[in-house]
Amino acid sequence: MKLKLILASAILTLSSTMVSAQNWAGFYAGGFATSSEHTMSNSLTVFSDGAIGGGVFGGYNYYVSPNIVLGGEVYYDATRYTTFPFFSTDLEGQYGIRGRVGWDMGNTLLYGALGADFGMFDVVGSPPGFASTLSGYSAAIGLEHMIATNLSVRAEYSYTQYNEYLPFFSGYTPSVRAIRLGVAYHF
Repeated sequence: MKLKLILASAILTLSSTMVSAQNWAGFYAGGFATSSEHTMSNSLTVFSDGAIGGGVFGGYNYYVSPNIVLGGEVYYDATRYTTFPFFSTDLEGQYGIRGRVGWDMGNTLLYGALGADFGMFDVVGSPPGFASTLSGYSAAIGLEHMIATNLSVRAEYSYTQYNEYLPFFSGYTPSVRAIRLGVAYHF
């Protein structure tokens, strides 16, 4: 009997401290930490470099049905990568805009995202003019969970593929695979 009373008290205590189901609609902003790999590849060779960094994001969500959330998001990732054995090829940051669609599960949002990305590349040791901003696409899948009324945490995997690199490295296409852990404030 005492065990049942203790268990019931623990469940009531925990349930009173849990966040009630949230409304994901509205503006949000936050930051993230990144662990990622930048790859330069063509049909014969692959060069890659891992990095840890971070960035910021912000966006807006709205409901199109009771459980489906649509939104838009912008981000900037300040993570720096250096890849290539002959000339140092630096990805000095990337930014993007993307659409998100999510499934509302109360305090948790399972989402996917597609968007346009831009990477700021520089070839160290090359003649001036080899710096370039390349465009590409990105795809992501993630899970976001409310931990307080206006505060959420998220985990996401993203893949970005850029267009062919500068004429100096003809045939090489850069890509980035990233795992991002973030926190967001919902206004």
